[in-house]
Order: sequence, then structure tokens, then C-alpha cells
Amino acid sequence: MKVVTDETWKVAQGPIMKNDIYDGEIYDARLEKPGWNAPNYN
Repeated sequence: MKVVTDETWKVAQGPIMKNDIYDGEIYDARLEKPGWNAPNYN
């Protein structure tokens, strides 16, 4: 898969630190980004 974007694309570390089908998930709630799923989030 190839994802094409421009300089407006933003990335950040999220709260899921590790995810494993057998060992579960390590989640750090301090890294949550409130409102990240809202249409006007910047």
C-alpha cells in the first residue's frame, strides 16, 4: 500500500504503546489526544 499526502498531514504518538494478539495491549492514557476524532481537530 502507498499513502500519498502533502505537508498538511500531521502525525503524533498515540496512547497504544504495544499491541499483541496473545499478550494484550499496553495503553498510556496520558498520551490521549482529546477530541482527535472530531472533524475540526487540528
